[in-house]
Amino acid sequence: ADWVVREVGALLARPGFGEAAWQQVLNTEWGGMNEVLYNLYAVTGNASHLRAGEWFNHFLWTAPLAIGVDDLDGSHGNAGGNHANTHIPEIIGSARGYELTSNRTQHDIARNFFDILNGSHTWSTGGSNDHEHWHAPHQLGDDLDGQTEESCTTYNVLKVARHLLQW
Repeated sequence: ADWVVREVGALLARPGFGEAAWQQVLNTEWGGMNEVLYNLYAVTGNASHLRAGEWFNHFLWTAPLAIGVDDLDGSHGNAGGNHANTHIPEIIGSARGYELTSNRTQHDIARNFFDILNGSHTWSTGGSNDHEHWHAPHQLGDDLDGQTEESCTTYNVLKVARHLLQW
C-alpha cells in the first residue's frame, strides 16, 4: 500500500499530469483498488490509505450515477457499452468508502448504480450484461446469447447488494 501511496501520489504531483490525466488512467480495468485501500485504512487507521483509496474513485464514470443518470450502456461516450467487471468493483469501493467516511456522494453512487442496474439492465435470473458489457436499458432481449450473465459479474453485484443491505 505504501508503494501505491508513493507512486500514485508522485504521479498526481507531476507537473502537467494531475487529476484529469489520472481519471483517464482509471479508464482501464484496475480491479477493486479503492475497496482494498479503504479496507486497509479500516484496519490501520493510516490516513494515507484512505487518501489513496479516494484516488481510485473514477469520477469520470461515476458522476452520472451520483445524480441518478443511467449511463451503463456507455451512450455518453463509451461505444460498445461499459465493461461490467471493470466498473462493478469501483461501485463496491464506493460503498466501502461511504461506510468509512459517510461521504454522501459515494452512497448515492452505490445506491443509484444498484437501482439503475436492477431496474433497467437485469434479467429475471439476476445477470445484467452480455460479454461483460452493458447495453441499452430495457433492451435485454437484443443481447441474449451464450455469453450472457457471466457469473463473476453477478457475484460482484451481490457484493454491492450486501453493502446496501447492511446500511
